[in-house]
Amino acid sequence: MANDFTSSSSGTDAAHSAGAETGDGREARLRQALEHVRQALSSLRYGQVVITVQDGVVVQVDRTEKTRLR
Repeated sequence: MANDFTSSSSGTDAAHSAGAETGDGREARLRQALEHVRQALSSLRYGQVVITVQDGVVVQVDRTEKTRLR
């Protein structure tokens, strides 16, 4: 089951603003990004979670799950 975390895209885009940001806004985005990572890891048995960062901001979380046939 590939990309189980995202329904039809390759990742989840976090909110990204071009202007200056307050500490509270940055903390809120960080908490949101960490929650996405937690969800991506919650039921993953074999695979990977890739976090994409641009300009110090998490903009995408990709989850790829592998199915192992024994």
